[in-house]
Amino acid sequence: MPADPPRTTRALFKFWAPLGLSWAMMSVAQPLVQATISRLPDVQNNLAAYGITYDLALLYESPIVMILAATIALGRDRETYAIMRRFMLAMSAALTLLFSAIAFTPLSRVVYGDLLGAPPQIANVGAAALGWVLPWTAAIAWRRFHQAPTIIAGRTGLVWAGTIVRIGAMMIVLWAGVRWPMLTGAQLGGLALSVSVVAEAWISSRWARRDIAALPAKHEGDLMTTAQIVRFYAPLAATDFMRMVSRPVMAAGIARAAAPEISLAAWPVALGLNSLLSAGISALQESVVAVARDGVVDRTVVRFVIGLGFAFSALTAIIANTPAVDWYLQDVVHTPERLRDAARLALRILAIYPLILAARNLYRGILIDARASRVVQNAMAAHLAAIAAMMAAGATLALPGILVASVATIGAQAVEVLVLVVAVRRRGMVAVRPATAVGTP
Repeated sequence: MPADPPRTTRALFKFWAPLGLSWAMMSVAQPLVQATISRLPDVQNNLAAYGITYDLALLYESPIVMILAATIALGRDRETYAIMRRFMLAMSAALTLLFSAIAFTPLSRVVYGDLLGAPPQIANVGAAALGWVLPWTAAIAWRRFHQAPTIIAGRTGLVWAGTIVRIGAMMIVLWAGVRWPMLTGAQLGGLALSVSVVAEAWISSRWARRDIAALPAKHEGDLMTTAQIVRFYAPLAATDFMRMVSRPVMAAGIARAAAPEISLAAWPVALGLNSLLSAGISALQESVVAVARDGVVDRTVVRFVIGLGFAFSALTAIIANTPAVDWYLQDVVHTPERLRDAARLALRILAIYPLILAARNLYRGILIDARASRVVQNAMAAHLAAIAAMMAAGATLALPGILVASVATIGAQAVEVLVLVVAVRRRGMVAVRPATAVGTP
């Protein structure tokens, strides 16, 4: 494990780029699955059922997603890493048991039909597909846990290589499912998700062996106990769970605002492109945790993160305000003409999103490294409350749902950043130091 984190802009870019590319590549996985399902029978019901199944899989995995950032922050010595491993395995087992209790019992149809309100034909297809994503949560936990020592060691290129393995495995399963159709489209999608992430988890753990062996015997400071790790991690698990909850809150708000039909149809299109354009920014949270030391980062890191945010926002603004957006809406995703104006409006408002997301990930990373996970949770709670308040206000004012959702997305993210910044200042934490304070050039 290198003694000093990357400090120059060039070194930071080399460290971050594979992680950002990995996030970008993962964002194309769902279009691949959806395109494959479209080649199989009963397209409409299977696409709808797979969409719900995927959202449920994301919800089930949400408590474990932050294991990567937590392991980077805590698992910098062999003893703590071993304790983190036991914690990860216990949490994975608990989540898998909960998943099984729903997927393989009549509860699955209750979830799809009674709870989510899916029509019977979609609920039946979805319930039959849910069991195929059973390995998803545990494999995600195993993958992210073993990526941590590789990232700590600075070998981020292996994370990107693992994503290539993941996409390759998914494509093989999808091809075989079309060549020899034995499963419904939704079941095939679930199987492809599971096989792909299991393949990535396996290769990530193989590559991590060297980096785990290179961890020092003990990091500076007292060794954390399991109870301390649980207290640190619980707010992070709650943070990502709240992020998932914000999605149905947003959808419910759009449905209650003006022009709900157009807005509900156009919002996923705009959000999909915005998520694709800002995917690389999502990798900044773990990057900051990896290069921070005791809640402190170099000024170069701050300039790099904010600079990337500006660059990605500029790219989004250019696409949203030029014929490029028309090409995407018309030729790439085949958006009906009546929805295009609404999607364009949302994309133009969301152009600032990557910059705000970069700022959020900067301060989140600093706080996670400083073990102030409760602050991260409180900021996300403020984010969720802001979304609910702004969506309710938009419905009261009878504003178009697509407009309200776009403004609420930006506003809630800004509220979260504000809470993070204020918390850092109030706690007297030193968030930035001169670049000359650490290591050697």
